[in-house]
Amino acid sequence: MQHKITIITGPSNSGKSFLARCMALGHKEAYFIDGRQYDRYSQFSYNVKSKNTMLILDDVNNEDVNAIVESFYNDNLICNPRGISPYMIDMPDIVITSINYKPSKDLDASFTRRITSFIECTLQIPYLNATPIFNFKKIELCSPTCKK
Repeated sequence: MQHKITIITGPSNSGKSFLARCMALGHKEAYFIDGRQYDRYSQFSYNVKSKNTMLILDDVNNEDVNAIVESFYNDNLICNPRGISPYMIDMPDIVITSINYKPSKDLDASFTRRITSFIECTLQIPYLNATPIFNFKKIELCSPTCKK
């Protein structure tokens, strides 16, 4: 697996989408998908092109995160948009944002821990009418031996 999968989590309005958009600046072209409308049970029907080096699924339901990570684990992505013949591209880097996602201790979650990076966002307002301070930190949910 050459591509990266990153899960950005935190409370509402903590800057998850903002951070994902900042990460997209380091890529040639990012493709944004509203995670609330993403259907993990249907074929991937988005018109992602090979020039898209990052795919951002914004605001994914917590219940769907593990399944989405597993579906993007492959080296290739088969796209099947309406009106166009299906085609395959190299898997772009994946960024998933989700509100307060915490992987459980079940098997699916341990798989998710091994193949993803986690970033936690928080928002601080030091005093009334102050400019909010966005904080981002990488969190380790898996020991180094778990990554093998």
